[in-house]
Amino acid sequence: MNTEHSARCGLTASGAGSVAAADAEPAGLAIDSDTNRMLRSYPLHCSWRTALPHQQMHAHDGFELYFCLRGSGSYWVGDRVYPLEIGTLTVIRPHVLHVPMMPARAPLERYVLAIRQEYVEELTERVPQFAECLAQVAPPGAPSAHWHLPPAALAEAEAEAALSALAGELSRRENFFGLSAQMWLIRLFIALARGGMTERPEAEYDAASEPVIRRILRYIGEHGSEPLEAEDLCERFHLSRSQLFARFKAATGYSLRQFIIRYRMEKAKDLLLRRPDLAVSSIAAQCGFGDESHFHHMFKRHQGVTPRQYRVGRS
Repeated sequence: MNTEHSARCGLTASGAGSVAAADAEPAGLAIDSDTNRMLRSYPLHCSWRTALPHQQMHAHDGFELYFCLRGSGSYWVGDRVYPLEIGTLTVIRPHVLHVPMMPARAPLERYVLAIRQEYVEELTERVPQFAECLAQVAPPGAPSAHWHLPPAALAEAEAEAALSALAGELSRRENFFGLSAQMWLIRLFIALARGGMTERPEAEYDAASEPVIRRILRYIGEHGSEPLEAEDLCERFHLSRSQLFARFKAATGYSLRQFIIRYRMEKAKDLLLRRPDLAVSSIAAQCGFGDESHFHHMFKRHQGVTPRQYRVGRS
């Protein structure tokens, strides 16, 4: 790849690490095939976790609800960076890129609940009041939501008990476990929708005290349509190039260049489907590609089809 080609992508070769490695990235790198496989096998999966996650930025076909009961960390979801702390609930809709990040010495105690999209759709059709609960927990049109439940409210609302019972049913799989699991899922959503949840916008958190990678991720999300050069990021966040590359790779599992390309690709895919009124050239500009021809080249390299073919095939 020449320098002009790299510059059109908004990140120079000198600031991107291995340019060849980034272009060789397979199209399916961001897909969480393990979760998709589990959800195809059974549409609900709930587990209690304490181990540090070793995940790269990824997306899957189901909803994810991430309950933090003890510990702290961060969750990069789409173009947001949410703080993880006691009592937070992060809700992620299908196909939205996300990756949890947390300090190596501070394990996070959490429940992770994944629900296949078709299961949710069927349940909302059969149980209208569940649809009302779902709309409060996962607001329509929003790719993600971040809520806070104080520890007392978390216990009083029986959310933790419902999660524990749901995880147990899915693990033991005794007679009628599917019916019981669905009952506990509904009780969980009722408990959440009845009260205690408060939305905590990112702006309420002290940006100066945030870890530097969280601030860099937030900056990428806010300025993804602009040129993003490593040298500018180093200057803005007071890091050397080696510090930037090493810390970014350790936190996200991606090189800086891979992350920006993947982020822009996923944003473009979302706009192609969600905004049929937007021309491909407009989407290319909004996603940080210097010109439409370069956008076509990169999109087909990563997705195997052109942007227009992707839009027609998924509509």
